[in-house]
Amino acid sequence: MVSIELAYFAGFFDGEGCINIWNVRNTNSYQVRATISSTNKEIMEKFQVAFGGSVSTIVSLQENHKPFWIWKINGRDVTIFLKAIKPYSLLKTEQILVGLELRQMIEDKKLTDEDVLIKKELKTKMHKLNKRGIK
Repeated sequence: MVSIELAYFAGFFDGEGCINIWNVRNTNSYQVRATISSTNKEIMEKFQVAFGGSVSTIVSLQENHKPFWIWKINGRDVTIFLKAIKPYSLLKTEQILVGLELRQMIEDKKLTDEDVLIKKELKTKMHKLNKRGIK
């Protein structure tokens, strides 16, 4: 993929995307997921073709709302995606770095007590970075 395409994907993701960390219920396991939602199905499919993941549709119950599509990616694919857009991201660089740090821990299969605490701290840090409103 050429750099201009990666820059486009990074810019779109900066404006419309989100990186989440969630805890798998009743475990010390954490996951990283990147998502984008849009009323433009074509662009969601372009992300899917370029990086993998899945695209699903949400139809609003409100008559005056358009349906929208959500692209989601996690696991090893999210690592590849985040590494690819990182050099071009202007707004979500910190979130990308936090996501990649946790993905590295997951891939290294670390699970010491200290690692569990670090994973919790990374999740808290991501929530703070993603917080809406005035800081």
